[in-house]
Amino acid sequence: MAMGGREWARLLADVPTVRLLWLNSCHSADERAHVPTLAERFMELGVPAVVAMHRAISDAAAITLTQTVYEALAEGWTLESALAHGRKALAQAHGLDWSTPALYLSRANSRLWSVVGAAPQRDEVVLIEPEEATPTTPPPDLTLDVLAELEVCALPPLDAWVGPLGEERCVSVGALWVSRTPITNAHYAAFVAATGAEPPPHWGGMTPPAELRDHPVVFVARAEAEAFAAWLGGRLPTEEEWERIARGDRARIFPWGDEWCATCAHTAEQGARSTAPVGRYPDGATPEGVLDLAGNVWEWTATTEEGQAIAKGGSWFEPAEAARTWERLYADPVRGYDDVGFRVVWDEAPQETRNV
Repeated sequence: MAMGGREWARLLADVPTVRLLWLNSCHSADERAHVPTLAERFMELGVPAVVAMHRAISDAAAITLTQTVYEALAEGWTLESALAHGRKALAQAHGLDWSTPALYLSRANSRLWSVVGAAPQRDEVVLIEPEEATPTTPPPDLTLDVLAELEVCALPPLDAWVGPLGEERCVSVGALWVSRTPITNAHYAAFVAATGAEPPPHWGGMTPPAELRDHPVVFVARAEAEAFAAWLGGRLPTEEEWERIARGDRARIFPWGDEWCATCAHTAEQGARSTAPVGRYPDGATPEGVLDLAGNVWEWTATTEEGQAIAKGGSWFEPAEAARTWERLYADPVRGYDDVGFRVVWDEAPQETRNV
């Protein structure tokens, strides 16, 4: 139902008793302008979790979503995982855009309640505090699956040469562990399923098309890349760290050496029209075994200059010159692009990964 000021005031007075709040946009509202602000306001007032529709949905769609989510919650799922399950049901039944719903969560543990007793009916659900929850079927920890699949290269501390050719400078870079390839759509799909993060729009749903699973994930803004990296206990490299990974101890022009190699990178010279599977160009590896640092996708770094994020490495759309190790792409950090992806670095050896 639509709510006016009096109804909102009544609800706000009862905030301490609210565990989960659902917000659906009015069709006539400027949805993107108001719903996130309202959700954040409720978070400030102490509501543990808010699910907000950035686009209005029908009653039938709302029933599909909430029924799916509450059934998953009744089985002991976290709210992120239950909402991801609900998003999938919403897309399958109603073909809705993945930007709705969005989850706003203030608790580190999003298991806001649990079900007491065996096979309860709907009216037998008992709300309890998160620390008392004893779910019988928690969803799997998908971070372990991703970490077990990732190959990671260990790089020792190094005084590395960075910067444009003829203007290099020496910087000290500490030990790094780096994902051997950019993060793939399959890796990112596990993150989406575990956290309820918004999938890239070109997937058309919660999971990527089968033919893209081993391609680098694209259409991901830098903050989304940072969130994925943090989920795995890592981060994005700085520009200097990225160049240390690509150039080694002698300021290589390309990750493999100083001469262009047509079989080493997925660039415009190959007539590329889109991304390629990661690892397709093993001749382009660094001496330490890191792959795909030239071509295929530019890679977000943590470095910002004059409000623009720095990405490195060139892409399928760019010529060989853009794949030189010192080249930069200046990109809007809040946008996703069809030729920008990322990889993850760690300051300590990540557990469960396969070292190369």
